Amino acid sequence: MIPTTRSNHQDLPSYDQHATGNNNQHQHTTHSNEELLKETENRKQIPSYIEECMLRINQLPVQDSRDIFALIHPRVKAYILSWTILSFENTSERRENICKLSFICREWRQLLKDLVRYKCLDFDMHSTTILGNMFDGFKIVPLKAIRQRYIIIGNEENRRVGYFQSALASFGLPPAECVTWETLVSAGTVNPINHQINVVDNNEIAQVDWAAIIDKIKRAYKRKTNQDLRTEDIMVRVDSPGENFFVERGLFSLGCQAMNNEALGTRISEYDINNTLAFDLGQVRYVKQWYLGFVNALNQIYSTLKHHGLINFNATAEEIAITFDKRLCHQLLSRHGIPVPKAFYNITSYDELLSVTREHSMNRVFVKLAHGSSASGVIAYCYMEQQLTEIIPPVLKELATTSAELVRDRNFPQFFKIYNSLRIRRYTRNEDIREVINFVCGEGVIVEEWLEKANYMGRGNFDLRIVVIGGKIMNFVVRTSKSPMTNLHLGNKRGECDEFLRLIEYKAPGSWERIKETCHKIHTHCLPNALCLGIDVMLSEDFKEHYILEVNGFGDLIPRVYYDNFDTYQNQLREALERSLFLWN
Repeated sequence: MIPTTRSNHQDLPSYDQHATGNNNQHQHTTHSNEELLKETENRKQIPSYIEECMLRINQLPVQDSRDIFALIHPRVKAYILSWTILSFENTSERRENICKLSFICREWRQLLKDLVRYKCLDFDMHSTTILGNMFDGFKIVPLKAIRQRYIIIGNEENRRVGYFQSALASFGLPPAECVTWETLVSAGTVNPINHQINVVDNNEIAQVDWAAIIDKIKRAYKRKTNQDLRTEDIMVRVDSPGENFFVERGLFSLGCQAMNNEALGTRISEYDINNTLAFDLGQVRYVKQWYLGFVNALNQIYSTLKHHGLINFNATAEEIAITFDKRLCHQLLSRHGIPVPKAFYNITSYDELLSVTREHSMNRVFVKLAHGSSASGVIAYCYMEQQLTEIIPPVLKELATTSAELVRDRNFPQFFKIYNSLRIRRYTRNEDIREVINFVCGEGVIVEEWLEKANYMGRGNFDLRIVVIGGKIMNFVVRTSKSPMTNLHLGNKRGECDEFLRLIEYKAPGSWERIKETCHKIHTHCLPNALCLGIDVMLSEDFKEHYILEVNGFGDLIPRVYYDNFDTYQNQLREALERSLFLWN
Protein backbone atom coordinates (compact mmCIF):
# COMPACT_ATOMS: atom_id res chain seq x y z
CA MET A 1 0.00 0.00 0.00
CA ILE A 2 1.33 3.44 -0.93
CA PRO A 3 2.04 5.64 2.09
CA THR A 4 0.82 9.20 2.08
CA THR A 5 1.97 12.63 3.06
CA ARG A 6 0.18 15.86 3.83
CA SER A 7 2.97 17.76 2.06
CA ASN A 8 2.03 21.45 1.85
CA HIS A 9 -1.69 20.77 1.46
CA GLN A 10 -2.99 21.23 4.97
CA ASP A 11 -6.66 21.10 3.92
CA LEU A 12 -6.39 17.51 2.66
CA PRO A 13 -6.64 14.82 5.36
CA SER A 14 -3.92 12.23 5.04
CA TYR A 15 -4.70 8.80 3.67
CA ASP A 16 -3.71 7.27 7.02
CA GLN A 17 -6.31 9.36 8.83
CA HIS A 18 -8.98 8.13 6.47
CA ALA A 19 -7.90 4.54 6.90
CA THR A 20 -7.32 4.11 10.60
CA GLY A 21 -7.91 7.39 12.42
CA ASN A 22 -6.02 8.36 15.57
CA ASN A 23 -4.57 4.89 16.17
CA ASN A 24 -2.31 5.30 13.14
CA GLN A 25 -0.99 8.60 14.49
CA HIS A 26 0.18 6.80 17.61
CA GLN A 27 1.77 4.02 15.55
CA HIS A 28 3.68 6.54 13.40
CA THR A 29 5.41 7.93 16.51
CA THR A 30 6.86 4.46 17.25
CA HIS A 31 8.29 3.83 13.80
CA SER A 32 11.91 2.74 13.72
CA ASN A 33 14.50 4.62 11.71
CA GLU A 34 14.50 1.90 9.06
CA GLU A 35 10.75 2.19 8.56
CA LEU A 36 11.01 5.98 8.24
CA LEU A 37 13.74 5.65 5.61
CA LYS A 38 11.63 3.14 3.70
CA GLU A 39 8.62 5.43 3.90
CA THR A 40 10.70 8.34 2.58
CA GLU A 41 11.83 6.26 -0.40
CA ASN A 42 8.25 5.26 -1.15
CA ARG A 43 7.18 8.90 -1.06
CA LYS A 44 9.81 9.74 -3.66
CA GLN A 45 8.37 7.07 -5.94
CA ILE A 46 4.79 8.39 -5.72
CA PRO A 47 5.06 11.09 -8.44
CA SER A 48 6.47 8.60 -10.97
CA TYR A 49 3.74 6.10 -10.07
CA ILE A 50 1.00 8.71 -10.54
CA GLU A 51 2.61 9.85 -13.77
CA GLU A 52 2.56 6.26 -15.05
CA CYS A 53 -1.13 5.95 -14.13
CA MET A 54 -2.04 9.09 -16.07
CA LEU A 55 0.10 7.94 -19.01
CA ARG A 56 -1.84 4.68 -19.17
CA ILE A 57 -5.15 6.51 -18.98
CA ASN A 58 -4.15 8.72 -21.92
CA GLN A 59 -2.84 5.88 -24.08
CA LEU A 60 -5.11 2.90 -23.47
CA PRO A 61 -8.71 2.47 -24.65
CA VAL A 62 -11.39 3.09 -22.05
CA GLN A 63 -12.15 -0.60 -21.46
CA ASP A 64 -8.48 -1.50 -20.88
CA SER A 65 -7.97 1.40 -18.49
CA ARG A 66 -11.15 0.47 -16.65
CA ASP A 67 -9.99 -3.15 -16.29
CA ILE A 68 -6.61 -2.08 -14.92
CA PHE A 69 -7.98 0.35 -12.36
CA ALA A 70 -10.67 -2.10 -11.24
CA LEU A 71 -7.86 -4.14 -9.62
CA ILE A 72 -6.63 -1.28 -7.46
CA HIS A 73 -7.80 -1.06 -3.84
CA PRO A 74 -10.42 1.71 -3.37
CA ARG A 75 -8.35 3.51 -0.73
CA VAL A 76 -5.36 3.56 -3.04
CA LYS A 77 -7.59 4.89 -5.80
CA ALA A 78 -8.67 7.69 -3.49
CA TYR A 79 -5.08 8.63 -2.80
CA ILE A 80 -4.11 8.49 -6.50
CA LEU A 81 -6.97 10.81 -7.30
CA SER A 82 -6.14 13.24 -4.50
CA TRP A 83 -2.46 13.42 -5.45
CA THR A 84 -3.27 13.89 -9.14
CA ILE A 85 -5.65 16.75 -8.45
CA LEU A 86 -3.19 18.57 -6.21
CA SER A 87 -0.19 18.03 -8.49
CA PHE A 88 -1.59 20.15 -11.33
CA GLU A 89 -1.45 23.87 -10.72
CA ASN A 90 -2.93 24.77 -14.11
CA THR A 91 -6.71 24.96 -13.71
CA SER A 92 -7.61 23.79 -17.23
CA GLU A 93 -5.15 20.90 -17.06
CA ARG A 94 -6.52 19.91 -13.66
CA ARG A 95 -10.10 19.90 -14.95
CA GLU A 96 -9.13 17.80 -17.95
CA ASN A 97 -7.51 15.17 -15.76
CA ILE A 98 -10.49 15.14 -13.39
CA CYS A 99 -12.76 14.41 -16.35
CA LYS A 100 -10.59 11.55 -17.52
CA LEU A 101 -10.35 10.01 -14.07
CA SER A 102 -14.08 10.22 -13.44
CA PHE A 103 -14.84 8.42 -16.69
CA ILE A 104 -12.34 5.62 -16.06
CA CYS A 105 -13.57 4.81 -12.56
CA ARG A 106 -17.14 5.33 -11.40
CA GLU A 107 -16.01 5.24 -7.75
CA TRP A 108 -13.99 8.40 -8.33
CA ARG A 109 -17.09 10.40 -9.22
CA GLN A 110 -18.22 10.16 -5.61
CA LEU A 111 -14.69 10.73 -4.33
CA LEU A 112 -14.49 13.94 -6.34
CA LYS A 113 -17.65 15.15 -4.66
CA ASP A 114 -16.22 14.23 -1.27
CA LEU A 115 -13.07 16.22 -1.96
CA VAL A 116 -15.17 19.36 -2.46
CA ARG A 117 -15.72 19.41 1.30
CA TYR A 118 -11.95 19.60 1.84
CA LYS A 119 -11.69 22.50 -0.63
CA CYS A 120 -9.24 20.60 -2.82
CA LEU A 121 -11.07 21.55 -6.02
CA ASP A 122 -11.60 25.01 -7.45
CA PHE A 123 -15.09 24.18 -8.71
CA ASP A 124 -18.14 22.49 -7.25
CA MET A 125 -18.84 19.02 -8.68
CA HIS A 126 -22.38 19.27 -7.31
CA SER A 127 -23.21 22.11 -9.68
CA THR A 128 -21.50 20.67 -12.78
CA THR A 129 -21.75 17.60 -14.95
CA ILE A 130 -19.36 15.97 -17.43
CA LEU A 131 -20.24 15.34 -21.07
CA GLY A 132 -18.25 13.71 -23.85
CA ASN A 133 -16.05 10.60 -23.89
CA MET A 134 -12.45 9.48 -24.08
CA PHE A 135 -12.45 9.54 -27.87
CA ASP A 136 -14.31 12.79 -28.60
CA GLY A 137 -13.06 14.79 -25.63
CA PHE A 138 -14.61 16.00 -22.38
CA LYS A 139 -16.52 19.06 -21.31
CA ILE A 140 -17.35 20.19 -17.79
CA VAL A 141 -20.76 21.85 -18.09
CA PRO A 142 -22.55 23.82 -15.36
CA LEU A 143 -25.92 22.31 -14.57
CA LYS A 144 -27.47 25.75 -15.06
CA ALA A 145 -26.38 25.58 -18.71
CA ILE A 146 -28.45 22.43 -19.26
CA ARG A 147 -31.93 23.66 -20.05
CA GLN A 148 -33.34 20.33 -21.16
CA ARG A 149 -36.07 18.77 -19.00
CA TYR A 150 -37.99 15.56 -19.59
CA ILE A 151 -41.48 14.13 -19.73
CA ILE A 152 -41.69 10.33 -19.85
CA ILE A 153 -44.69 8.48 -21.25
CA GLY A 154 -44.34 4.97 -19.90
CA ASN A 155 -45.29 2.50 -17.20
CA GLU A 156 -44.05 4.01 -13.95
CA GLU A 157 -43.52 0.60 -12.32
CA ASN A 158 -41.43 -0.65 -15.25
CA ARG A 159 -37.67 -0.83 -14.90
CA ARG A 160 -37.23 1.03 -18.19
CA VAL A 161 -38.57 4.20 -16.57
CA GLY A 162 -36.51 3.52 -13.44
CA TYR A 163 -33.28 3.19 -15.44
CA PHE A 164 -33.88 6.46 -17.24
CA GLN A 165 -34.70 8.30 -14.01
CA SER A 166 -31.43 6.94 -12.59
CA ALA A 167 -29.61 8.23 -15.68
CA LEU A 168 -31.02 11.71 -15.08
CA ALA A 169 -29.85 11.59 -11.48
CA SER A 170 -26.35 10.52 -12.54
CA PHE A 171 -26.07 13.73 -14.57
CA GLY A 172 -27.36 15.84 -11.69
CA LEU A 173 -30.68 16.56 -13.41
CA PRO A 174 -34.10 16.47 -11.73
CA PRO A 175 -36.38 13.47 -12.32
CA ALA A 176 -38.68 13.52 -15.33
CA GLU A 177 -42.42 14.04 -15.05
CA CYS A 178 -43.95 10.63 -15.75
CA VAL A 179 -47.32 10.41 -17.53
CA THR A 180 -48.32 6.76 -17.36
CA TRP A 181 -49.94 4.77 -20.13
CA GLU A 182 -52.58 3.83 -17.56
CA THR A 183 -53.57 7.49 -17.27
CA LEU A 184 -53.85 7.79 -21.04
CA VAL A 185 -56.16 4.77 -21.47
CA SER A 186 -58.24 5.11 -18.29
CA ALA A 187 -61.90 6.15 -18.49
CA GLY A 188 -61.86 7.07 -14.80
CA THR A 189 -64.93 5.03 -13.87
CA VAL A 190 -65.24 1.77 -11.93
CA ASN A 191 -67.01 -1.17 -13.56
CA PRO A 192 -69.75 -2.46 -11.19
CA ILE A 193 -69.49 -5.98 -12.64
CA ASN A 194 -65.81 -6.78 -12.07
CA HIS A 195 -64.84 -3.73 -9.95
CA GLN A 196 -62.04 -2.80 -12.38
CA ILE A 197 -61.42 0.68 -13.74
CA ASN A 198 -62.92 0.97 -17.20
CA VAL A 199 -60.71 1.80 -20.14
CA VAL A 200 -61.53 4.34 -22.82
CA ASP A 201 -64.21 3.12 -25.22
CA ASN A 202 -64.72 6.00 -27.66
CA ASN A 203 -61.55 5.50 -29.75
CA GLU A 204 -59.90 8.46 -28.03
CA ILE A 205 -57.25 8.58 -25.33
CA ALA A 206 -58.08 10.11 -21.95
CA GLN A 207 -57.72 13.84 -21.43
CA VAL A 208 -54.50 14.88 -19.66
CA ASP A 209 -53.77 18.41 -18.41
CA TRP A 210 -50.54 18.80 -20.37
CA ALA A 211 -50.51 22.56 -19.79
CA ALA A 212 -50.33 22.00 -16.01
CA ILE A 213 -47.47 19.49 -16.41
CA ILE A 214 -45.50 21.89 -18.61
CA ASP A 215 -46.12 24.75 -16.20
CA LYS A 216 -44.93 22.61 -13.26
CA ILE A 217 -41.63 21.87 -15.04
CA LYS A 218 -41.15 25.54 -15.91
CA ARG A 219 -41.80 26.70 -12.34
CA ALA A 220 -39.32 24.16 -10.94
CA TYR A 221 -36.68 25.33 -13.42
CA LYS A 222 -37.38 28.98 -12.52
CA ARG A 223 -36.93 28.29 -8.80
CA LYS A 224 -33.60 26.51 -9.37
CA THR A 225 -31.96 28.80 -11.95
CA ASN A 226 -33.95 32.03 -11.76
CA GLN A 227 -34.38 31.79 -15.53
CA ASP A 228 -37.30 31.04 -17.81
CA LEU A 229 -37.55 27.67 -19.56
CA ARG A 230 -38.81 27.52 -23.12
CA THR A 231 -41.44 24.92 -23.99
CA GLU A 232 -39.29 23.58 -26.83
CA ASP A 233 -36.56 22.74 -24.28
CA ILE A 234 -38.80 20.07 -22.77
CA MET A 235 -38.14 16.68 -24.39
CA VAL A 236 -40.73 13.92 -24.46
CA ARG A 237 -39.53 10.34 -24.15
CA VAL A 238 -42.09 7.74 -25.27
CA ASP A 239 -41.35 4.35 -23.71
CA SER A 240 -42.78 0.86 -24.13
CA PRO A 241 -46.39 0.24 -22.98
CA GLY A 242 -45.74 -3.47 -22.41
CA GLU A 243 -45.94 -5.62 -19.27
CA ASN A 244 -49.11 -4.01 -17.95
CA PHE A 245 -52.52 -5.70 -18.23
CA PHE A 246 -54.53 -2.50 -17.73
CA VAL A 247 -52.64 -0.78 -20.55
CA GLU A 248 -53.11 -3.87 -22.71
CA ARG A 249 -56.89 -3.59 -22.22
CA GLY A 250 -56.80 0.09 -23.13
CA LEU A 251 -54.87 -0.51 -26.35
CA PHE A 252 -57.29 -3.30 -27.30
CA SER A 253 -60.10 -0.78 -26.92
CA LEU A 254 -58.33 1.90 -28.98
CA GLY A 255 -57.85 -0.66 -31.76
CA CYS A 256 -61.50 -1.79 -31.96
CA GLN A 257 -62.61 0.66 -34.63
CA ALA A 258 -59.58 0.11 -36.88
CA MET A 259 -59.96 -3.65 -36.48
CA ASN A 260 -63.32 -3.50 -38.24
CA ASN A 261 -61.45 -2.85 -41.49
CA GLU A 262 -59.16 -5.88 -41.11
CA ALA A 263 -59.98 -9.21 -42.74
CA LEU A 264 -57.71 -11.33 -40.52
CA GLY A 265 -56.92 -11.42 -36.82
CA THR A 266 -58.77 -12.29 -33.63
CA ARG A 267 -60.68 -9.42 -32.08
CA ILE A 268 -62.57 -8.44 -28.94
CA SER A 269 -65.35 -5.90 -28.50
CA GLU A 270 -65.27 -2.85 -26.24
CA TYR A 271 -67.96 -4.38 -24.05
CA ASP A 272 -66.00 -7.60 -23.52
CA ILE A 273 -62.81 -5.66 -22.80
CA ASN A 274 -64.41 -3.85 -19.87
CA ASN A 275 -66.61 -6.67 -18.59
CA THR A 276 -65.22 -10.12 -19.37
CA LEU A 277 -61.54 -9.88 -20.33
CA ALA A 278 -59.45 -11.41 -17.53
CA PHE A 279 -55.75 -11.34 -16.78
CA ASP A 280 -54.00 -14.42 -18.19
CA LEU A 281 -50.24 -14.27 -17.74
CA GLY A 282 -48.33 -14.75 -20.96
CA GLN A 283 -51.27 -15.38 -23.28
CA VAL A 284 -50.79 -14.26 -26.89
CA ARG A 285 -54.08 -12.69 -27.98
CA TYR A 286 -55.51 -9.97 -30.22
CA VAL A 287 -52.03 -9.01 -31.45
CA LYS A 288 -53.21 -7.11 -34.52
CA GLN A 289 -55.81 -5.21 -32.50
CA TRP A 290 -53.18 -4.27 -29.90
CA TYR A 291 -50.92 -2.85 -32.60
CA LEU A 292 -53.69 -0.81 -34.20
CA GLY A 293 -54.62 0.58 -30.79
CA PHE A 294 -50.99 1.45 -30.06
CA VAL A 295 -50.63 3.32 -33.35
CA ASN A 296 -53.90 5.15 -32.67
CA ALA A 297 -52.67 6.19 -29.22
CA LEU A 298 -49.31 7.37 -30.59
CA ASN A 299 -50.91 9.55 -33.25
CA GLN A 300 -53.23 11.19 -30.71
CA ILE A 301 -50.45 11.74 -28.16
CA TYR A 302 -48.09 13.34 -30.68
CA SER A 303 -50.83 15.52 -32.13
CA THR A 304 -51.83 16.79 -28.67
CA LEU A 305 -48.26 17.44 -27.51
CA LYS A 306 -47.34 19.33 -30.67
CA HIS A 307 -50.44 21.46 -30.12
CA HIS A 308 -48.97 22.41 -26.71
CA GLY A 309 -45.63 23.41 -28.26
CA LEU A 310 -43.63 20.25 -27.48
CA ILE A 311 -41.54 19.42 -30.54
CA ASN A 312 -38.65 17.28 -29.24
CA PHE A 313 -39.23 13.52 -29.05
CA ASN A 314 -36.98 10.48 -28.84
CA ALA A 315 -38.57 9.30 -32.15
CA THR A 316 -41.50 10.19 -34.37
CA ALA A 317 -44.80 8.34 -34.14
CA GLU A 318 -44.28 6.96 -37.66
CA GLU A 319 -40.84 5.58 -36.78
CA ILE A 320 -42.10 3.86 -33.65
CA ALA A 321 -45.00 2.36 -35.62
CA ILE A 322 -42.60 1.05 -38.29
CA THR A 323 -40.34 -0.64 -35.75
CA PHE A 324 -43.42 -2.40 -34.31
CA ASP A 325 -44.33 -3.81 -37.74
CA LYS A 326 -41.69 -6.24 -38.97
CA ARG A 327 -43.10 -6.25 -42.50
CA LEU A 328 -42.95 -2.47 -42.90
CA CYS A 329 -39.50 -2.39 -41.33
CA HIS A 330 -38.19 -5.15 -43.61
CA GLN A 331 -39.52 -3.37 -46.69
CA LEU A 332 -37.95 -0.07 -45.56
CA LEU A 333 -34.54 -1.65 -45.00
CA SER A 334 -34.69 -3.53 -48.29
CA ARG A 335 -35.50 -0.35 -50.25
CA HIS A 336 -32.37 1.34 -48.87
CA GLY A 337 -30.05 -1.55 -49.72
CA ILE A 338 -29.65 -2.86 -46.16
CA PRO A 339 -28.75 -6.60 -46.14
CA VAL A 340 -31.79 -8.54 -44.86
CA PRO A 341 -32.94 -12.16 -45.25
CA LYS A 342 -35.32 -12.97 -48.08
CA ALA A 343 -38.90 -12.66 -46.84
CA PHE A 344 -42.59 -13.15 -47.69
CA TYR A 345 -45.26 -10.82 -46.29
CA ASN A 346 -48.70 -12.13 -47.23
CA ILE A 347 -48.83 -15.72 -46.00
CA THR A 348 -52.08 -16.33 -44.13
CA SER A 349 -52.15 -20.07 -43.33
CA TYR A 350 -50.13 -23.22 -42.84
CA ASP A 351 -51.09 -24.61 -46.25
CA GLU A 352 -50.06 -21.39 -47.97
CA LEU A 353 -46.73 -21.49 -46.12
CA LEU A 354 -46.00 -25.00 -47.41
CA SER A 355 -46.98 -24.01 -50.95
CA VAL A 356 -44.72 -20.92 -51.01
CA THR A 357 -41.70 -22.65 -49.45
CA ARG A 358 -41.96 -25.58 -51.87
CA GLU A 359 -42.20 -23.18 -54.79
CA HIS A 360 -39.00 -21.42 -53.71
CA SER A 361 -37.18 -24.62 -52.60
CA MET A 362 -36.92 -23.23 -49.08
CA ASN A 363 -37.53 -25.90 -46.43
CA ARG A 364 -36.19 -23.88 -43.46
CA VAL A 365 -37.90 -20.61 -42.51
CA PHE A 366 -38.63 -18.35 -39.58
CA VAL A 367 -42.30 -17.46 -39.08
CA LYS A 368 -42.58 -14.28 -36.99
CA LEU A 369 -45.53 -12.31 -35.69
CA ALA A 370 -45.44 -9.01 -37.54
CA HIS A 371 -46.23 -7.10 -34.33
CA GLY A 372 -44.54 -9.35 -31.77
CA SER A 373 -41.55 -8.68 -29.54
CA SER A 374 -39.19 -10.64 -27.27
CA ALA A 375 -39.49 -13.79 -29.44
CA SER A 376 -43.28 -13.82 -28.95
CA GLY A 377 -44.86 -15.93 -31.68
CA VAL A 378 -41.55 -16.70 -33.41
CA ILE A 379 -41.42 -20.19 -34.97
CA ALA A 380 -38.33 -21.79 -36.51
CA TYR A 381 -39.98 -24.20 -38.96
CA CYS A 382 -38.27 -26.83 -41.08
CA TYR A 383 -39.53 -29.86 -42.94
CA MET A 384 -38.30 -32.70 -45.13
CA GLU A 385 -40.25 -34.82 -47.63
CA GLN A 386 -39.25 -38.45 -48.01
CA GLN A 387 -40.30 -40.53 -51.02
CA LEU A 388 -40.13 -44.13 -49.79
CA THR A 389 -41.58 -45.76 -52.91
CA GLU A 390 -43.19 -44.56 -56.10
CA ILE A 391 -46.57 -45.90 -55.01
CA ILE A 392 -46.71 -44.37 -51.54
CA PRO A 393 -47.11 -40.54 -51.36
CA PRO A 394 -44.17 -38.56 -49.92
CA VAL A 395 -43.89 -38.55 -46.12
CA LEU A 396 -43.67 -35.08 -44.57
CA LYS A 397 -41.44 -34.81 -41.50
CA GLU A 398 -41.67 -31.47 -39.69
CA LEU A 399 -40.13 -29.68 -36.73
CA ALA A 400 -41.32 -26.39 -35.23
CA THR A 401 -39.04 -24.82 -32.58
CA THR A 402 -40.68 -21.97 -30.73
CA SER A 403 -41.18 -20.19 -27.42
CA ALA A 404 -44.96 -20.41 -27.97
CA GLU A 405 -46.70 -22.98 -25.77
CA LEU A 406 -49.82 -24.63 -27.17
CA VAL A 407 -52.33 -25.35 -24.37
CA ARG A 408 -55.44 -27.31 -25.31
CA ASP A 409 -58.70 -27.44 -23.35
CA ARG A 410 -58.93 -30.71 -21.43
CA ASN A 411 -62.56 -31.31 -22.30
CA PHE A 412 -62.57 -29.80 -25.78
CA PRO A 413 -59.14 -30.37 -27.40
CA GLN A 414 -60.17 -28.48 -30.52
CA PHE A 415 -60.03 -25.28 -28.43
CA PHE A 416 -56.58 -24.02 -27.46
CA LYS A 417 -54.60 -20.99 -26.31
CA ILE A 418 -51.08 -19.84 -27.14
CA TYR A 419 -48.80 -18.64 -24.34
CA ASN A 420 -45.34 -17.11 -24.28
CA SER A 421 -43.00 -19.50 -22.50
CA LEU A 422 -39.52 -19.10 -21.03
CA ARG A 423 -38.73 -22.62 -22.25
CA ILE A 424 -38.13 -23.52 -25.89
CA ARG A 425 -40.75 -25.94 -27.23
CA ARG A 426 -40.33 -28.41 -30.11
CA TYR A 427 -43.41 -29.67 -31.93
CA THR A 428 -43.28 -32.61 -34.34
CA ARG A 429 -46.98 -33.54 -34.68
CA ASN A 430 -48.55 -32.06 -37.79
CA GLU A 431 -51.74 -31.24 -35.91
CA ASP A 432 -49.91 -29.11 -33.33
CA ILE A 433 -47.69 -27.39 -35.90
CA ARG A 434 -50.68 -26.57 -38.09
CA GLU A 435 -52.59 -25.03 -35.15
CA VAL A 436 -49.69 -22.84 -34.02
CA ILE A 437 -48.77 -21.62 -37.51
CA ASN A 438 -52.39 -20.94 -38.46
CA PHE A 439 -52.83 -18.89 -35.28
CA VAL A 440 -49.80 -16.63 -35.84
CA CYS A 441 -50.55 -16.31 -39.57
CA GLY A 442 -54.03 -15.09 -38.68
CA GLU A 443 -52.52 -12.22 -36.66
CA GLY A 444 -50.15 -11.24 -39.48
CA VAL A 445 -46.67 -12.67 -40.01
CA ILE A 446 -43.45 -12.20 -41.90
CA VAL A 447 -41.79 -15.39 -43.15
CA GLU A 448 -38.01 -15.12 -43.47
CA GLU A 449 -35.44 -17.44 -44.95
CA TRP A 450 -33.61 -19.38 -42.23
CA LEU A 451 -29.95 -18.41 -42.64
CA GLU A 452 -27.27 -20.33 -40.77
CA LYS A 453 -25.72 -18.18 -38.05
CA ALA A 454 -22.05 -18.08 -37.17
CA ASN A 455 -20.75 -20.20 -34.29
CA TYR A 456 -19.37 -18.50 -31.20
CA MET A 457 -16.28 -20.44 -30.09
CA GLY A 458 -18.13 -23.75 -29.80
CA ARG A 459 -20.87 -22.36 -27.54
CA GLY A 460 -23.59 -22.46 -30.19
CA ASN A 461 -24.80 -19.98 -32.79
CA PHE A 462 -25.02 -16.31 -31.93
CA ASP A 463 -26.28 -12.92 -33.01
CA LEU A 464 -25.80 -9.36 -31.75
CA ARG A 465 -28.13 -6.83 -30.16
CA ILE A 466 -26.53 -3.51 -31.08
CA VAL A 467 -27.76 -0.27 -29.51
CA VAL A 468 -27.26 2.61 -31.94
CA ILE A 469 -27.54 6.06 -30.38
CA GLY A 470 -27.29 9.09 -32.62
CA GLY A 471 -26.02 6.91 -35.48
CA LYS A 472 -23.14 5.46 -33.45
CA ILE A 473 -22.79 2.01 -31.92
CA MET A 474 -22.72 2.68 -28.18
CA ASN A 475 -23.55 -0.64 -26.51
CA PHE A 476 -23.88 -4.17 -27.83
CA VAL A 477 -24.30 -7.65 -26.42
CA VAL A 478 -23.41 -11.05 -27.88
CA ARG A 479 -26.28 -13.55 -27.49
CA THR A 480 -25.36 -17.23 -27.80
CA SER A 481 -27.73 -20.18 -27.98
CA LYS A 482 -27.97 -23.87 -28.81
CA SER A 483 -31.45 -23.26 -30.26
CA PRO A 484 -32.53 -21.01 -33.19
CA MET A 485 -33.78 -18.32 -30.74
CA THR A 486 -31.05 -16.28 -29.01
CA ASN A 487 -33.14 -14.00 -26.74
CA LEU A 488 -31.53 -13.74 -23.33
CA HIS A 489 -34.79 -14.07 -21.37
CA LEU A 490 -35.11 -17.63 -22.76
CA GLY A 491 -32.10 -18.71 -20.71
CA ASN A 492 -29.46 -18.06 -23.35
CA LYS A 493 -25.99 -16.85 -22.41
CA ARG A 494 -24.11 -13.67 -23.10
CA GLY A 495 -20.77 -13.75 -24.85
CA GLU A 496 -17.82 -11.52 -24.06
CA CYS A 497 -17.76 -8.41 -26.23
CA ASP A 498 -13.96 -8.17 -26.25
CA GLU A 499 -13.67 -11.83 -27.22
CA PHE A 500 -16.12 -11.28 -30.06
CA LEU A 501 -14.23 -8.27 -31.43
CA ARG A 502 -11.00 -10.26 -31.44
CA LEU A 503 -12.77 -13.23 -33.05
CA ILE A 504 -14.39 -11.24 -35.85
CA GLU A 505 -11.14 -9.40 -36.57
CA TYR A 506 -9.36 -12.76 -36.83
CA LYS A 507 -12.06 -14.47 -38.93
CA ALA A 508 -12.93 -11.59 -41.26
CA PRO A 509 -10.91 -8.38 -40.95
CA GLY A 510 -13.02 -5.34 -41.75
CA SER A 511 -16.35 -7.09 -41.09
CA TRP A 512 -17.02 -5.13 -37.88
CA GLU A 513 -16.45 -1.84 -39.70
CA ARG A 514 -19.00 -2.88 -42.33
CA ILE A 515 -21.52 -3.63 -39.56
CA LYS A 516 -20.90 -0.13 -38.16
CA GLU A 517 -21.53 1.38 -41.58
CA THR A 518 -24.79 -0.56 -41.96
CA CYS A 519 -26.03 0.55 -38.54
CA HIS A 520 -25.14 4.15 -39.34
CA LYS A 521 -26.97 3.86 -42.68
CA ILE A 522 -30.11 2.53 -40.95
CA HIS A 523 -30.13 5.57 -38.70
CA THR A 524 -29.39 8.19 -41.34
CA HIS A 525 -31.46 6.82 -44.25
CA CYS A 526 -34.27 4.78 -42.70
CA LEU A 527 -35.05 6.16 -39.22
CA PRO A 528 -33.22 9.50 -38.95
CA ASN A 529 -35.27 11.00 -36.11
CA ALA A 530 -34.89 8.06 -33.70
CA LEU A 531 -32.46 8.82 -30.90
CA CYS A 532 -31.96 5.13 -30.07
CA LEU A 533 -32.42 1.90 -32.04
CA GLY A 534 -31.89 -1.70 -30.98
CA ILE A 535 -30.64 -3.58 -34.05
CA ASP A 536 -30.38 -7.38 -34.19
CA VAL A 537 -27.54 -8.48 -36.46
CA MET A 538 -26.47 -11.97 -37.50
CA LEU A 539 -23.24 -13.05 -39.18
CA SER A 540 -22.77 -15.75 -41.80
CA GLU A 541 -20.78 -18.86 -40.89
CA ASP A 542 -17.55 -17.38 -42.30
CA PHE A 543 -18.15 -14.01 -40.52
CA LYS A 544 -17.84 -12.17 -43.84
CA GLU A 545 -21.50 -11.34 -44.43
CA HIS A 546 -24.00 -9.82 -42.04
CA TYR A 547 -27.78 -9.46 -42.12
CA ILE A 548 -30.20 -7.26 -40.19
CA LEU A 549 -32.84 -9.41 -38.52
CA GLU A 550 -34.88 -6.76 -36.69
CA VAL A 551 -34.88 -3.09 -35.72
CA ASN A 552 -36.44 -2.38 -32.32
CA GLY A 553 -37.69 1.05 -31.33
CA PHE A 554 -37.43 0.15 -27.63
CA GLY A 555 -34.35 -2.07 -27.89
CA ASP A 556 -32.28 -0.32 -25.22
CA LEU A 557 -33.08 -2.65 -22.29
CA ILE A 558 -29.76 -4.49 -21.94
CA PRO A 559 -28.67 -4.07 -18.30
CA ARG A 560 -25.06 -4.29 -17.19
CA VAL A 561 -23.65 -3.47 -20.62
CA TYR A 562 -21.53 -0.32 -20.65
CA TYR A 563 -19.92 1.91 -23.22
CA ASP A 564 -17.51 4.48 -21.83
CA ASN A 565 -18.70 3.48 -18.35
CA PHE A 566 -22.29 4.46 -19.24
CA ASP A 567 -25.29 2.17 -19.71
CA THR A 568 -27.70 2.56 -22.63
CA TYR A 569 -29.93 5.07 -20.84
CA GLN A 570 -27.01 7.28 -19.74
CA ASN A 571 -25.64 7.23 -23.28
CA GLN A 572 -29.00 8.31 -24.69
CA LEU A 573 -29.20 11.15 -22.21
CA ARG A 574 -25.64 12.24 -22.90
CA GLU A 575 -26.29 12.27 -26.65
CA ALA A 576 -29.46 14.32 -26.19
CA LEU A 577 -27.70 16.82 -23.91
CA GLU A 578 -24.78 17.22 -26.30
CA ARG A 579 -27.18 17.87 -29.16
CA SER A 580 -29.03 20.52 -27.17
CA LEU A 581 -25.85 22.26 -26.07
CA PHE A 582 -24.21 22.18 -29.52
CA LEU A 583 -20.94 21.06 -27.97
CA TRP A 584 -19.90 18.96 -30.92
CA ASN A 585 -19.61 20.16 -34.49
